[in-house]
Amino acid sequence: MENNSQFEDHEKTKLDKRRIEELRDLEELTPSYGQLLKALDELSEEKLFTNGIFEACQKRGYNGRNDDYTALKKFIVEKAIINGIVNEDEKDSFGRSINNWIKERFRPDKDNIFKLCFALEMDELETREFILKKCLKRPFNYRRIEETIFYYCIMNGYNYAHAMKLKDILKSVISDIENCQNETLYTQQFSDGLWNINSDDEFIEYCKMNKLYFHQSNITVQEKIIELMDRIVCNTSGNVDALNSVEAFKRVITDILKDIYGDSYCLMPPKKKNAITELQYTIPQLKNIPRKIRENLPINEHVSRVVQGTASQEVYRKTLVLFHFYDFFEEAKYKNDKYDEYLFEINTILFDCGYEQLYYRNPYDWVFAYCATQDDPIEIFQNILAAYAD
Repeated sequence: MENNSQFEDHEKTKLDKRRIEELRDLEELTPSYGQLLKALDELSEEKLFTNGIFEACQKRGYNGRNDDYTALKKFIVEKAIINGIVNEDEKDSFGRSINNWIKERFRPDKDNIFKLCFALEMDELETREFILKKCLKRPFNYRRIEETIFYYCIMNGYNYAHAMKLKDILKSVISDIENCQNETLYTQQFSDGLWNINSDDEFIEYCKMNKLYFHQSNITVQEKIIELMDRIVCNTSGNVDALNSVEAFKRVITDILKDIYGDSYCLMPPKKKNAITELQYTIPQLKNIPRKIRENLPINEHVSRVVQGTASQEVYRKTLVLFHFYDFFEEAKYKNDKYDEYLFEINTILFDCGYEQLYYRNPYDWVFAYCATQDDPIEIFQNILAAYAD
């Protein structure tokens, strides 16, 4: 079974939890929400990725400083060569990429994150925690054949070269889906089946047998988000059928996001003068919001991609957390002691959709955890967005 259980909270995570309690216990916030925004800025500026790489390198024998980027890069490149991630001809290019990643100029994509995990010989739990807690991404997306292969190889102690060999074997096989039975296979079912596979032959046969699974992306989370949209529309406009109308589709999404974001969600004029461009709804102060929160913060085009099944993993998760937060507190606004119930419900839904729990060192998750402690969480969330316009 896939390990989506809660990870142990380390000291820094506990500190971020306590920051929520400290802010909640203030008798009143300043009109500009100054202390709250400062806490978010500090959390967003923390170099989670760089610190995570440094900690992983220390476990593998690195004894330099965490801010000696040259030495850190050299150590990682050497490990990558030893473990067959890159060859001598590729090491300079890979080194430049590492330099940008550890200085957090750019974020590595998922495949490069796995290269780092293989280079630093991380086991399954270390890989899962590194991707979740340091990269703020979903650890294993089994709908991607590459990540299923990586999971199998890491679980069984195989190296990166072995993973690439399996990828070459399976890529063409799973692309041919003619004569496949049109059955929906959910991620929990698929990952349960992976648990007891111990040989390449078993693994290849299992992927062949379930090759349609790799072409059915994000079914559970998509269904849950659409269910939440139905509930929100029903609670606000009473017109559930509007979601089935192509003509009303954009308007329905806009109405939902306006309800969630409040006055911060508004029409913006074209950026270029005299441009013949349709006005678009967005959050004008988006550029002032910390990057880890604003990146892929759901707006109309993101939600459209969710419904169409073409969104990124980050968009799916952020939309799920946002819509559930609004739906839960619209229903629970007159209840007391909602915090624990909210955390239990959202973490259960995230688990069911193949994601990990809310993580307090992820600034996006922290915002919702903080708002859930307040008497009117939705109003506080809207006020936080508005405060960034000041």
